[in-house]
Amino acid sequence: MSVSDILHHSRKPLDGGNGSAYLTDVSRLDIEQASEAIRGRAIRTPLLPYAEATDRSLFLKPENLQPRGSFKIRCALNAVSKLTPTELSRGVYTASTGNFALGVAEAARERGAKASVYVTETASSSKIEALGKLGAKVLRVSYPEWWAILCGDTPDAETGTFLHPCACRDVVVGNATIGREILEDLPDVEAILVPFGGGGLITGIALACSHWGARAKIYACETEAATPLYSSLAAGKPVEVPAESSPMVTGIGVSTVLDANWPYLDAFVDGVVVSSLDATAEAIRSLAKSNHLVVEGAGAAALAAARHPFFTGKRIAGVLTGGGIDMQVFASVLTGDRSGYLAPARLRDYE
Repeated sequence: MSVSDILHHSRKPLDGGNGSAYLTDVSRLDIEQASEAIRGRAIRTPLLPYAEATDRSLFLKPENLQPRGSFKIRCALNAVSKLTPTELSRGVYTASTGNFALGVAEAARERGAKASVYVTETASSSKIEALGKLGAKVLRVSYPEWWAILCGDTPDAETGTFLHPCACRDVVVGNATIGREILEDLPDVEAILVPFGGGGLITGIALACSHWGARAKIYACETEAATPLYSSLAAGKPVEVPAESSPMVTGIGVSTVLDANWPYLDAFVDGVVVSSLDATAEAIRSLAKSNHLVVEGAGAAALAAARHPFFTGKRIAGVLTGGGIDMQVFASVLTGDRSGYLAPARLRDYE
């Protein structure tokens, strides 16, 4: 199986009566100012042509080349830059599978603030090690505890300033800088493929498309391990789905869509492509072979999705969100050893 499914979605009007309003005042100037705030610390990544795409024009946005290996450095730098001295003095904390945490830890260290990070028990060991080197305090919690923090719960004894990885105005505006760069480098792009974790990245890119007057369609990318956006758009409301743990795909794959982001996703997203884990592994191998890039499973989901027949003949851009894959897992993917990158239950499906 190469691609499980594609869902096309008709955008719904965004109005004040359908929920969250934390992004209603975001302007083009806000995005331009965010670009200035991160200049010199985050890279303006190029759009790389993907040579193997002979029946479509595919360009890759390699955010895995960013400092700390992920696009999250953009939004973390922008969000931390907006904090007051009082907020910084209390320290900052976040709940993250690793990439946003790395960005927050880097940005907080620059501002002289302490950073605490709540991670799931399945977080990448390479990211945990990197967080420690940045001086962050890492706290492992169960998935339900981690998700509760994202939904608004404050951990016991926590006094820091919370930075939400995907439902914070300044985080989403920081993410929008990626959309701005894609549109400036590829004005005639027809579709932008964005891996879906919590919705902050795809919402930011969609905001940039809106403010720059682009007509590009926005498609989210998920894997069969968890399909919260696919299932929610199909149902017309946020629903909960099983979320299978996979050491290859740790940056995306939660069990549902955050209420704060649902109205924007319903209004901005044109569809979802769900790729198999095998297709995602093949995308990782192809990126290493053809473009000499080390990309984690969450980022490679964009390439896996780009291979869907629907995109034949189109000019598309795919965001490679990060490169924080454990080297043991990466080696297993390269050699085709499924036992190294699939959960035991998933392995039985292939026996």
